[in-house]
Amino acid sequence: MSYEQIHFEEITEQKYQQFLIRALHDTFYNSTARFEFLKSQDRHVAFFKITKGDEPIGIVHYQIIPAKSGKLLYFQHTPLLFDISSNNAIIELFEALKVFTKKELQRHKVSFARFTSRIESNPDLMDKIYRLGYIRAPIQEIDASITRLVNIPQFDLTSIRKTTRNCISQGIKAGLQTLVEENPTNFASFLTYYTDMEKMKGFTTLPAKYITKELEIYSKNNMLLQFKTIHNDKILSVSEVVIRLNKAYYYHAATSVEGKNMNSSHVNLFHVIEELKKRNIEVLDLWGGVVSQKISDSNIHHPWRSLDVFKKGFTHTLIEYIPPLDLPFSWVSYFIPYVYQYIRTKRKGYPIMP
Repeated sequence: MSYEQIHFEEITEQKYQQFLIRALHDTFYNSTARFEFLKSQDRHVAFFKITKGDEPIGIVHYQIIPAKSGKLLYFQHTPLLFDISSNNAIIELFEALKVFTKKELQRHKVSFARFTSRIESNPDLMDKIYRLGYIRAPIQEIDASITRLVNIPQFDLTSIRKTTRNCISQGIKAGLQTLVEENPTNFASFLTYYTDMEKMKGFTTLPAKYITKELEIYSKNNMLLQFKTIHNDKILSVSEVVIRLNKAYYYHAATSVEGKNMNSSHVNLFHVIEELKKRNIEVLDLWGGVVSQKISDSNIHHPWRSLDVFKKGFTHTLIEYIPPLDLPFSWVSYFIPYVYQYIRTKRKGYPIMP
């Protein structure tokens, strides 16, 4: 591999945003609003241009975040490439990225780096990446590394799964309606049901202060729609949908027990899709919470299986990106974080699939 030809040059955030318009598989996790939020959390964020010879081929950024098991360099939805690349070209990039990352780990005195790239996965690619020394992170499929996509212009209620269609129909006949709020400022109803999920499902929620600040920043930047599904003026379901360019993200959703019994989640998501169609949005990313084809085919237990059944009712399009990867500076420094996270993940019932 000629990884010596690939270089990483630190650039400003402004320059990063200029290059971003050329990137494939971009998400709002690379937006100025996202970086504003990270900085509000006192995260150090660094931006780099990737070149091969004299030609820019992509961009990458990382943040340094604290964790119970120690600090890490977090490459979230990055690196981003400018052109569709072969497996060999991606491997060449990851080999150079390994050398670059090891230097950054040493510079910042951090024990390991984590990557959640949005490069689509395949068995041959993953085999070669693991041979480079990257390790499957001992965590569930975070950052929507496996997700489902809804093609908004082609969405048709008559073409989706019959049980899903019936749930929507029953909910609407029962009088469920959905209110759409553009750039909302009040997230109290959402946070109430979101927090209740931890009690009902053992779901680990983000701190209310953290998630409120994040949503406030997206709202301030004209990127957020809030959908409240109600019955007789009582809120049953709330979803937070982030919009960037011609793509939308079903970022957070929460439903009350009563709402679940009245199919309000189905009605809510249906109304989300209908509203996005009016706004000429091309794609809705259902933002993870789904299981891989391998897990589905093998009937392996996964806490997200029922959630995946719900999302699959709206679309069969399943996208599997490269799974979360870790790159240790050394196994001596990485051993304790690895064991801690592995045990924690297993106790929660998540399989760790390569």
